Amino acid sequence: MNKLIYLFSFLFLWSIHVNIQAQNDKLEIYMVDGDLLQNGVELLSFAHFASARPILTDTLLLKNTSDEVLNIKVRKNEIQVVNGTFNVFRALAQDVPAAEYITPNVWELAPGEMLPSDAYFLGNYFHQGQIGTSTFVYSFLTIGAEGQIVDSVYVTYHFLNNSVTPLDQNDQMFLNKETLVTGEPDVLVSYPVKLFNHNMDSIAMRVEKEVINMEDGHEVYFSFGGEEYESSFDFSSEEGYYIQSMDTLFGENCFTAFFKANGIDGNTELTKVSYIFFNKEEEADQSVITLVFNPSAVGFSELKEYDISSVYPNPTKDVFSIKHNLSSGVSSVLKVYNSLGSLVAIKEMNHQQLLSTFSISDWEEGIYYISIEIDGKPIGTEKLIKE
Repeated sequence: MNKLIYLFSFLFLWSIHVNIQAQNDKLEIYMVDGDLLQNGVELLSFAHFASARPILTDTLLLKNTSDEVLNIKVRKNEIQVVNGTFNVFRALAQDVPAAEYITPNVWELAPGEMLPSDAYFLGNYFHQGQIGTSTFVYSFLTIGAEGQIVDSVYVTYHFLNNSVTPLDQNDQMFLNKETLVTGEPDVLVSYPVKLFNHNMDSIAMRVEKEVINMEDGHEVYFSFGGEEYESSFDFSSEEGYYIQSMDTLFGENCFTAFFKANGIDGNTELTKVSYIFFNKEEEADQSVITLVFNPSAVGFSELKEYDISSVYPNPTKDVFSIKHNLSSGVSSVLKVYNSLGSLVAIKEMNHQQLLSTFSISDWEEGIYYISIEIDGKPIGTEKLIKE
C-alpha cells in the first residue's frame, strides 16, 4: 500500500506557472473516507522500487458548496516527468489517456451535491521501472457558459520511484528543490536533513558533495553515518550507511551540512552546494538537495561589482521593483525564497530594461528573501516583507 505524506505549500504552484487560481469557495476536494483536502495540498505516492506496478493517487471526490449548478472538468498539468514514464487518469466517469490533458465533456454538479462514486478521480502513474520523481497537478475546473475556465481547485501529486527521500526538519520532502540557508558570518551553520527509506529493503546510502559556487574564504563540509567529512572530502565512505525499510534516519548518524563563512560577509558571491544521496548498489537511485548559504544581509546596492538597487518598496502589498544596469551578455535570474528557505519562484531579468517590477498581490503575508544569480552565480540576498 502506498504511503502518503501530506505537504502544504501555498507558493509552489506560483513558481511553476500552471495558471491555477486560489480557493474559490465553490468546490471542495474530499478523500473517499470523507476527509476534506486543503486546496493546493501536495501529496506523495511511493512505489516500492522493485515493483513494476503503477503508482496510484488516492481516490478523490468533489463537492459543490455553492448555491448554483457548476459545470466541471478535470485537467492534468505535467510539471516534471521522468523520461519513458507516463500518467493516465479517470475522472467524471471519463478516461483520459496519457497524451490528453483534460476531460472532454463537462459534468453538471448540483448545489450541495457530492460527485457519485462512479465519477471519482483516480490517477495512475506508470513508472516503467524508471527511477526518479514525477510531478503532476490535477485541477478541478469550473467552466463558464462560453467554455472558459472560471475557477479551480487543485491537488499536486509527486510520484516517487526511488528508495530514499530527503526531508527537512518539518518532514517536508525536498524534491530536488533549492534551499536558502541563512546565518551569521562568524557562526558555524549546521543544516540537518532526514532520510526516509520507503523501499521494502534496507538500503546502503552514500553522499556526494558537489560545490556549484564558492565564495573565497568560505568552507563547507558534512557528516553522515556518525562520521564527519572534512571540506576536502566530496564523498562519504564507500561502505555506505544502512537505512532500514520504512525507517527515517535522523539525529547524530544522519546527514548534516556544515557551513563556515570564516567572517567573510561581503556576499560578492554566495556559496551554493548540492548534496547527492545515492544507493550504493544502484547509483541512479538518488535524490538531490541544493543549499545556498547566505552569511549576512548585505543588500544588492552594497555590492560593488554590480549596479543593482535594493528591493523597493519594502514592505509592500502588491509589487516590488529593482533597478539594474546589467550587461547584455549576462544571464540574470531573480529567485524568491520563503521564510523557511524554500525556493518558491524564479523570474528572468531583462537586461534591456533598467527596471524590473514583479507582482506579488497573490502571495501570502510574511517574510521572503530575494536573491539574484548572475551567469549562474548567486550574489546578494535581501529580505522582503509582504504585508
